[in-house]
Amino acid sequence: MDPASSIEVNPNVKLTIKSQSVLHGCEYMWRGINLPGQARLEIDSSTVRDAHYAVRALHFSRIKLTASTFDANYIGVYIPPPTPPNVQNIVFRLNGSPNDIKDNYFGFLSAYLSPYSGQSPHPGSFRPMPGFS
Repeated sequence: MDPASSIEVNPNVKLTIKSQSVLHGCEYMWRGINLPGQARLEIDSSTVRDAHYAVRALHFSRIKLTASTFDANYIGVYIPPPTPPNVQNIVFRLNGSPNDIKDNYFGFLSAYLSPYSGQSPHPGSFRPMPGFS
């Protein structure tokens, strides 16, 4: 991925990433996968690396993450707190839909890449937990 690039999943669209796919930056970090609202994302047996937010899910989005690696991302999965009047409705269940998150690795197998121009916060200034925020 190019510096500061992102994958934007439109409302009512489902993006599926599977079969050992690898999404990563080259020299700089990238923004990550953004679900701005009512979008669906499934990642299975793949790797997402070097992103500011590997997955950023907003407003009624659905995510299913299974058997995948989230490496050297500033934030693995970001779901901002709900704010009225656009209260988020993202539900996680252990079994079944709409959202499954199981058998994944969130961590640091490699070092952060350099931040893209204007990235804030800078990944060297604060190190959050590698999984959910």
